[in-house]
Order: sequence, then structure tokens, then C-alpha cells
Amino acid sequence: KTTANTPVLDGTTLAPVAMSEIDTAQPVYVWTAQAMTMSIPPQTAAQILIVNVPQDASAPMYVVAQQVETKEDGSIVIMDQDGVTWRADAGTEVMPYLTRNIVTLEDIHEGTRLVVSQESDTSSSGSPEAGEADAYAAKLLVFAE
Repeated sequence: KTTANTPVLDGTTLAPVAMSEIDTAQPVYVWTAQAMTMSIPPQTAAQILIVNVPQDASAPMYVVAQQVETKEDGSIVIMDQDGVTWRADAGTEVMPYLTRNIVTLEDIHEGTRLVVSQESDTSSSGSPEAGEADAYAAKLLVFAE
């Protein structure tokens, strides 16, 4: 179930997309709430929808920062709710959701809701960009608290 407040984002730019612009013939990535009704069929609320993901790309991920560690070089490592670590640095594009407020890596802390985009397979574990983290965050969309 979605509401008028459910964020719908473009899988490439992370820009908001109107519900009326969703191409129903294309895949839609949905993150849902953990709570579910006992009805048949079960129902749950959508937290975020991501559309327009190119076939040869991985979909951006919706995460909640469980731990944020600042490194000596100014980069940060974010551990999400699944234990996956994401490295972000000065090369990471950090943008706010539906506001003109400026957000930076310093605004990310425990509990911050984010959409993380890798953008390429070269930013996965073992790559220079990812360093000791599981993946490199090329783009971060930060939701207001």
C-alpha cells in the first residue's frame, strides 16, 4: 500500500518521480515496513519505491544508518540495518530529499534514513573506492529527520 507521502525515486538520478509517471511495464523496487496485517492477502505499507532502474545496473538501496564511523581522511563508513558497510567520501554526491537544505557527510548519524546508489560494479567490496567497507556510496539521498 502506498500513500501520497510515499517517496518514489528515479533509480538513476534519485530525483522524485510522480506516481502518475511510473511505467507499470517496468520493474519497481519497493521497500516495505516490517509490520503486516493478518488478512488474506497480507498487507503492508510501502516505505519507498524506486523506478527507472537500468537493466544493467543495481537498484539503489534504502537503508537506515545503525552506526557511522568517521575516518582520518574525512570519509565515513555507514553500517546499515543489515550489517552492510558503505564508504562515502568527498567524491560522494550527497543530496537532500524534498528540501533545498544543504546536507553533507557530517549530517549522517545513527538513525539517518538514506538511499544509497553504487552506480557501478567497480564500487563493490575490494575496490579502491570501497576500501575496507562492503561497497562505495557514489550517491546518498538523505531524508530529513
